[in-house]
Amino acid sequence: VIRKFAGNEEDKKNKLEEVSMEKSKEGLGEIYEKEYMKTAMGFEADDESKQDQEEIEVMFKSLCWKLDALSNYHFTPKPAVKELQVKPAVPAIAMEEVVPISVSDANLKAPEEVYEKKRKRGEAVLQSKEEMTQTERKALRNAKKHARRKEKRQREFDERLVAKLNPGLGNKYEKKKMLESIAGAKNITTGKQIEGSSKQFSNSKEFFSRLQDEVQEKIRNASK
Repeated sequence: VIRKFAGNEEDKKNKLEEVSMEKSKEGLGEIYEKEYMKTAMGFEADDESKQDQEEIEVMFKSLCWKLDALSNYHFTPKPAVKELQVKPAVPAIAMEEVVPISVSDANLKAPEEVYEKKRKRGEAVLQSKEEMTQTERKALRNAKKHARRKEKRQREFDERLVAKLNPGLGNKYEKKKMLESIAGAKNITTGKQIEGSSKQFSNSKEFFSRLQDEVQEKIRNASK
């Protein structure tokens, strides 16, 4: 017969287990490993046994290396052991900035960096060719070629216009003077817009006769 008291069961229920407030030094993986070893193998792995196993592995490797060196005719060097190193992706030297923390990076930028200036085609840039990038040098060459082609087309057009208006003009100075006057004039119509140009000035005789009539008419008007 086992004697029981009324207060013994209540004391056991009210009694709380002691809980440690210190943070566990073991990780969750190590805890699971211990539980698995305890349930599967029937014993709990200790830290001391792990250290012994690691020490035995190192001693066995050194023994194997010595036996390999003695059994081989040519000496084989010891293989390099790879060591895991964690290198943070930070600069080796951390420079202290003079700028206050309250100042943002946008306030430190120049206006050209914030708002990129748009340049016109062929506009000069105050920098040498060594400072330019490959894209900028290519754009500069294309702009120069475009300007030369445009100037050449305009010159050829003026020469064709002079030859059409005055085909009998043989004096090179007069021809040059007329070219300059045409280049400076802005109210000249070209091509098919000239009415009767092919009929009235088909040869030099008609041109000079027309010019003589205009001069005589101006003289008569002046004499009146």
